[in-house]
Amino acid sequence: MSSDKHGNPAEGDADVWRYLDENFADPVERLTAWVDRMTTHHEFARDSASAPVSPRVPAAEENHEGRLAELCRSTGIDQADTLADTLMLLVEGIRGDGHSRDACRKLNRICKATIAAFSRQ
Repeated sequence: MSSDKHGNPAEGDADVWRYLDENFADPVERLTAWVDRMTTHHEFARDSASAPVSPRVPAAEENHEGRLAELCRSTGIDQADTLADTLMLLVEGIRGDGHSRDACRKLNRICKATIAAFSRQ
């Protein structure tokens, strides 16, 4: 997949999931695209420490976590729910502190390495 398909998502959760469903049939590719979208989102949404953090909506977060868990299970990974929790914690951990683009690139690499590690178990 080319990186231009994983552009900057300025959309809400429903649009992210629609994008993934419409553009990636393979669950592993869809999961990788989710990582790219989430880390790109953090990279461009928080270019400075003074930029506001979007508020957290518990129901929306719960729905997003549920969709991510479903996606992880569809890949056939044995510990899919633990993988989903791990990815959410990694992504949420960078949220709100105005991290650099380098930190977001590292997050992307760490998330993909985490998926690979869970896939080998």
